[in-house]
Amino acid sequence: MNASGWNLARTMTIGPHKVLRTLGRGSYGDVFEVEGGLAVKVMRADRRTEQITSRFVAEARVMEKVAHPAVMALRAPLAELPDGGLYFAMELVTGGKLDDLVARGGYDAATVLRIGESLAGGLAAIHEAGVLHRDLSLANLLLDDQGQPRISDFGMARYIESSASEKTPTFWFAHGDPEYTAPERLFHIESGEVGDAYSLGAVLYALYTRQTLFPLSELSFLYNLYNRPIEKYFRTCLNHGLPCPKVDFKTVYEHYLTRAPAVDARPAMAVSQTVRQGMQELLSDLLEPDYWRRLGRHGSMTGVQDRLRELGET
Repeated sequence: MNASGWNLARTMTIGPHKVLRTLGRGSYGDVFEVEGGLAVKVMRADRRTEQITSRFVAEARVMEKVAHPAVMALRAPLAELPDGGLYFAMELVTGGKLDDLVARGGYDAATVLRIGESLAGGLAAIHEAGVLHRDLSLANLLLDDQGQPRISDFGMARYIESSASEKTPTFWFAHGDPEYTAPERLFHIESGEVGDAYSLGAVLYALYTRQTLFPLSELSFLYNLYNRPIEKYFRTCLNHGLPCPKVDFKTVYEHYLTRAPAVDARPAMAVSQTVRQGMQELLSDLLEPDYWRRLGRHGSMTGVQDRLRELGET
């Protein structure tokens, strides 16, 4: 039976791993729980294009490179199935996704600060390893059975400076979830570590207020007005082998900057005045639309981690 199939037999195996149940399906991979307390991700048979394969390989290599308690751990390296499909094994995390936690509610400020501190530390480790995540969102953050977070899904990750042996794929119009992606990336301007900093801010904002930042800005309007028609045109050009036109995305982004509102983070839970003020400053810093000014107050991901820890101790 094809390991990438969605309907599973109870006796199905993936390499040496016996499948127990299906955990989920992503845009290019299926994830299964297997014996031994592991999760195995298999590239879908219907997605085996050169680009998707390069993303799958890059994801496994990035996970192998980064070791941190808040980052999903690789347990067995990338391997190939007899039919040519690729798979790798990672730790099994069973506490659900962060978006499930937000939907359920019922948590307090201490939980937000604890999760945020851990995620900031994980991002710092990812960046220190020379990697950008580029797709941080509530759906890509998992919780273990103790409520500790894991950064997962490195399919859009890139090395900050790629060598020949660490080359990561480039993608046309690959920018992750618009609700959590830094606005400059939606307008095809790469901003490095501070792009991930924005996404962390958007995640913290959703945890803290139990709503997304998205409705507060005109980003959705601008993105749909400018980028979706342009992207559709670009894809048509690429699919037919036609030359693509040059588009001044920077001008579009600068138009967004003139209309982006200030962050008004009103907590959905009881917090002290110290925590309220600290979170407002932190979120305003991380979610600064002018990406070259982002992290200005806190300096780095480690600085953000320290500030969250400090607020958690108040």
